[in-house]
Amino acid sequence: MGEDSQIKDQFWNLTGMRAQSFSHPGLRNRDNTGNKTLLVTTDQKQKFIMTFRHNLAYAELEAEVLKRLANKNSALPKLVNRSGHWLVQEYIDGERLTLALEAKDRKKTFKITCNAISSLIGIQKDAQEIGFEKLVKPICTNQTWKDEKLTVLANISKMSGLSAPELDRRKVSKALEIKPLSFIKWDARLGNGILRKNNKTCWFDWEHSGRRAGIDDLVWFLSDEWLNLETEDELLIINKFIDHFRKKEVCINSEQYLRIFGTIHMCGRLSKILELRQKRSSWIDREKCITYDLMGVTAQESNRLIRKAARWANHTSLTRPLVPWLKNLSSWLMDKK
Repeated sequence: MGEDSQIKDQFWNLTGMRAQSFSHPGLRNRDNTGNKTLLVTTDQKQKFIMTFRHNLAYAELEAEVLKRLANKNSALPKLVNRSGHWLVQEYIDGERLTLALEAKDRKKTFKITCNAISSLIGIQKDAQEIGFEKLVKPICTNQTWKDEKLTVLANISKMSGLSAPELDRRKVSKALEIKPLSFIKWDARLGNGILRKNNKTCWFDWEHSGRRAGIDDLVWFLSDEWLNLETEDELLIINKFIDHFRKKEVCINSEQYLRIFGTIHMCGRLSKILELRQKRSSWIDREKCITYDLMGVTAQESNRLIRKAARWANHTSLTRPLVPWLKNLSSWLMDKK
């Protein structure tokens, strides 16, 4: 039996409906894990999303999130059914935020961004109302995780030949300490959100969600390489939303935490982008990245990310030593074809 027949049979088993056709919204072989995301069209012209999660625990978690929260909040797709590693969920018609926020209209970009962040906050509040955070595990809270976040600086140095400055690792590690009290999406990047026809945001891919500090969803969103906000608008958004997250979850001033974690997180994304570019010896076509929800392995997104990281790093003394290095990285990157 071929793969196409197996997928159609699996869809029938999960839904009792016949799949007429299916396509891959992301690349067919997106990674080495075997994960799959399929857009299935039935013989009645209905559309559904069917996913395969290589890790059974991820499939179980995602199904539980959708089952408990999607009926309460339309910012998540509804679960149709799950069996083992496979899930079928509601198809959401609209544009990925990556594409929706490509608009050159500054007011429109600002409004979409605010609505997207508000939807994440709404999900956190709904989860808190039903005590859902008590049902999920804390994620990325141990010392090993914090140490690994800082190794990306050395990785970038190795690839670029530009030595990163030494940070006070003990103080940075301390600044990243959190009390995991909130249910969060965690990978709240633009590619995991869809702007519906009614201009509301819907978030999908919940397999990495868990319990951390609520502000981490804001960190992920604002530090995405595809987000292109004017500096003034970025500051307005931070001031607008930062007090919506519980201050007791972080051990330092909330904006300082946002800036420090955001800077380190952006360096992590930059490291992955440079690794992918090095493997290919070239950038990836920008339209291909947007179409298939790939990392921004482009000169434009990489330079934007570096400039944003330098701007954020300059806000606190712990990360300020990175500023000259990041600016040198930007110059080095400009020479890459």
